[in-house]
Amino acid sequence: GIKIKDPCTGLRIIRYDLIKNWSPKSKGFDIEVELNHFINKIKGAKIVEIPIDYRERVGEKKLSVKHGLTIMKRILSMALN
Repeated sequence: GIKIKDPCTGLRIIRYDLIKNWSPKSKGFDIEVELNHFINKIKGAKIVEIPIDYRERVGEKKLSVKHGLTIMKRILSMALN
């Protein structure tokens, strides 16, 4: 598999031919883990992570517990299929 330190960092650069037949099931933050999983299954495709520096958010977090649970549910769903 692939090792990504921050799978929810949003910037992606993807060749169109790799995703033209992709039909995502996700409708929220879980789309990022679904996309990583989809790309990882394509023979010859690779994911390169470029680390970024960012400041920790002050105050309210962007991802709620509900979003975290949705992401975990998507990961489990993909692992079982």
